Amino acid sequence: MTENVSEFISFHNANISNPELTASLETVSEFATKKNILLEDLSIEKHRIHFIHWCTSLASSQV
Repeated sequence: MTENVSEFISFHNANISNPELTASLETVSEFATKKNILLEDLSIEKHRIHFIHWCTSLASSQV
């Protein structure tokens, strides 16, 4: 796992209150694939809000 992916996951998980939005390598990789983002290019500043929206839509569709 690249350092930026590890930082993305750590930062994201430290700043959420809903366990359904927890990031893992699997969810981050799936998000990056769906959004055509290379994992090496994943950025907290550019992609975290989009990741939260994506996770929220996944959680909503599983209800």
